[in-house]
Amino acid sequence: MEKGLIIDIEGTLLSSGKPLPGAIELINYLNKQNINYYLVTNTVSKTVEKWELILNEIGLKINKNKIIYPLLALNDYLNVNNIKTYYFLGPENMEKVLKKTLEYNIPEYIIFCDFENIVLDYELLNKLFQYINNGAKIITTSYSDYYISNNEYKMDTGIFVKMYEILTNKNAIIIGKPSQIIYSITLKRMGIEANNVISIGDDGLTDIIGGNEMGMETVMVKTGKYKNGDEEKYKPKKIINNIMEIIREI
Repeated sequence: MEKGLIIDIEGTLLSSGKPLPGAIELINYLNKQNINYYLVTNTVSKTVEKWELILNEIGLKINKNKIIYPLLALNDYLNVNNIKTYYFLGPENMEKVLKKTLEYNIPEYIIFCDFENIVLDYELLNKLFQYINNGAKIITTSYSDYYISNNEYKMDTGIFVKMYEILTNKNAIIIGKPSQIIYSITLKRMGIEANNVISIGDDGLTDIIGGNEMGMETVMVKTGKYKNGDEEKYKPKKIINNIMEIIREI
C-alpha cells in the first residue's frame, strides 16, 4: 500500500537557512523513488514561490507544488464558508492572496496572520479587542507561542491569539498546523488515507499532536524546537535523531 510523507520545513529540513544533516539526501531519495510527499509549514511570510527558491538554493530540489502553507488553506476556508468581511493582521502583500473583503462596521472575523512586519501599538490591540467583544470571531494561521530564526527565539502569532481568547472567552479557529483544516487539504492533494501517511517534524504541538489527531503515524526528529522530554509530552509514534532515519519507516 502506498505510503506518503508530510514533512515540516523549518527545524526539520533546515535551520537558519541551511539544510539540516540528512535533509538533502532524504529529498533526493524521495524524488528518485517517486514517493508521495508534501512539505507543510506554518510560516506565512514566504510564498510557495519564495520557498521553492530558498530550498533549491540550498540543495533541496523541491517543486512549489509540493509546498502547502496556511494562506492557501485560509483562502479555501474563506471561500467555502462564504466569509465576506474580515480584518487582516499581517503585511499587505500577504492579504493580496486572499479573497477581497466587503465594507463593514464590525467584521465577521479577525484574521491573525503575522505580527513581525506590522506596526503594533495599543490603539490597534484595543481596536481588535472591541471588534471581538462586538461579535467578530477569531481565525489564526498559527497557534505557536514562538519560532526560531537565526538561533533566536521570537514571539509567534499564537501568543497574541491566546491573549484575546482569555480576554474574550472565545476560541480561535486554527488554520495552520495542528488544525485538521491544513492537514485535510494536504491529504486531499496526496490522495492517500491518513493512516498511510507519516507526519514528521520537530514541533510537538503542530507536527505531532496535529498528526496524531488526524490518525497519521507521527515521527519526531530531535532538531529545531525539540527539547528533552518532548517524546513523553507529545507522544509521537517514533522518535529519530536524524531525518534520514525516516527512510526506514517508508
